[in-house]
Formats: sequence, structure tokens, C-alpha cells
Amino acid sequence: MWAYLFRRILVIPFMLLGMSLLVFLLLFIKPGSAAFATSGQIINPDQIRALEIELGLDKPWYEQYGNWLSHAVRGDFGKSLRAPRPPVMDDIKERIGNTIELG
Repeated sequence: MWAYLFRRILVIPFMLLGMSLLVFLLLFIKPGSAAFATSGQIINPDQIRALEIELGLDKPWYEQYGNWLSHAVRGDFGKSLRAPRPPVMDDIKERIGNTIELG
């Protein structure tokens, strides 16, 4: 029983890595621009390009994923895409209690 439990615990980081890569690639290949979708308004192509550079969307997918993964491991999930752009960790801290209670 302990061997089985130990093996399952060892698999968890690899599953998380695989799932995060799969979700990242699915979001990367979807049509449209994330910068345009997050702008929430009609903007010109120059503004879209500036937003893509600000968000790091002008880099290749593997560099974007590497940057995201290195920050996520440290607990830095970036800034929210909502208007005031607060850190995502603030939203997580605000909602984690309800999530644990429901779980």
C-alpha cells in the first residue's frame, strides 16, 4: 500500500507539468489574439501589437511557457487581465477559503 501511495505521489508533478503544457498549447493554437480579446474594446493594430509585447505574446510558445512555468513555480501567476490588473494571487487568496470549504 505504501509503495503504491509513494508511486502516485511521485507521478503528481509530471501530471501537473503535462496538463499545464497541454492547456497552454491548446490556448496557443486557438484562433484570434489574446491581446485583442483582453483589451475589451476596439483598438487599432498598433495598440494590439504594444499589448502583445507587454504581455510577452510576441515570443515563441516555448519561451512563453518557460517564462510562465518559472514564475508559477515561485508562486507568481502574473497580473489579472481585468481592468485594474491586480495580481492573480490576490484573487486566489480571496477565493481559496470557499474552494476548500466546497471541496
